[in-house]
Amino acid sequence: YKGNLDDALLYIDKAIAKAEEDDTEHDFLISCLITKSEILINQGAGKMNQAMGILKDLENNQASVFERARIYYFLGNCCFNINKYKESLDYLEKSLNICKEKGLAELEPDIYSLLGNISILKGEFVLSNHYYELALNKTRGLFKKLVAQANLTVIHSRTGKFGRSKDCLNNTRELVKL
Repeated sequence: YKGNLDDALLYIDKAIAKAEEDDTEHDFLISCLITKSEILINQGAGKMNQAMGILKDLENNQASVFERARIYYFLGNCCFNINKYKESLDYLEKSLNICKEKGLAELEPDIYSLLGNISILKGEFVLSNHYYELALNKTRGLFKKLVAQANLTVIHSRTGKFGRSKDCLNNTRELVKL
């Protein structure tokens, strides 16, 4: 909600309350609960356990294929944020498998970007580069392209590929202008 996560949380809670009143709104309720967990994740570490609780409850719930992929992605995101990389990788793999099997390309760039973040933290720079390249090539969103391009700048500089790093930095600058 206009960049204000606290206000967004108030509105999503109102939507959840309405959806809980109506048994026919099961899919909408699941979507709202996933969105609430996303807001909580974006609010930071203090909200991670709350987000994870919502998502764990949804993991065993009837959800559409896309929502199931989102549940696993956000569970992976929570685990990443609390430094549980092995668990994060397991959830991200589940999400990515669903996306690939069902042709749900929309979520793939986010998954690849998070896999790149995990890889860089583990010192696996070649793998991280691979994931960031996938994220960059599969995303359409300007902001997501900007993040992936900036991450590639960092990866190339860490691996001593300063020419490529400079090229990526220049590409990042161009994206910032847009």
